[in-house]
Amino acid sequence: MADEQSGQLDLPPTLPVRRILVIGSGAIGVAFLPALVSTLVWQYQAQVRVVLTSSATDLVSARSLAAISRHPVSGPGWPAEAAAGPAHVRLAEWAELVLAWPATLSFCARCAYGMTTDLASATLVAADAPVLVAPSLARSVATGATFGRIRTMLTEAGVTVVGPVQGRGVADTAVGPGACVSIAQLLRTAAAAGRGTTGHGASGAGDDAPDTSTIH
Repeated sequence: MADEQSGQLDLPPTLPVRRILVIGSGAIGVAFLPALVSTLVWQYQAQVRVVLTSSATDLVSARSLAAISRHPVSGPGWPAEAAAGPAHVRLAEWAELVLAWPATLSFCARCAYGMTTDLASATLVAADAPVLVAPSLARSVATGATFGRIRTMLTEAGVTVVGPVQGRGVADTAVGPGACVSIAQLLRTAAAAGRGTTGHGASGAGDDAPDTSTIH
């Protein structure tokens, strides 16, 4: 995660919201999700809830995320008790901002097509708050037609797609498109969205953005 620390120096001074829902899916960068959550809690005094997909739970500790956020982590499935209403509806109504970081191709596709087979995708689709999705993809996928269609569908649904950017791949360490944006770039986009300079459906950093990310 060589470029992440330098990126952290350019964090926005404030965020326009306090209640932030963070979604992590099964890209390797989800291992660094505690850094995003700790930044939101300690730097911005945000109230944070975390939802993980099934594949994300293999790569990051729900216990550590719960400790940092000070709330139990939700997902991948719905809780057994739903006395207070469906969990995805409650989370979606609670959130003032939704950040999906990192987002795999599978997760992006499920959200784009409305295939809400887990709590994370169902919550994102149900959210009425601004939604930022930061894809983490293989190089060939990032420039391919499939992701292009998915990106268009997400944008048309009102989702802000941030990245992907240039980064170093896990498989062969080669630099190329597809990496997830840094925490700093994600939060700069979130701050701009809150000020109205980047509305729903806007596209964040593109494939030719600087190499501010980590791995993909």
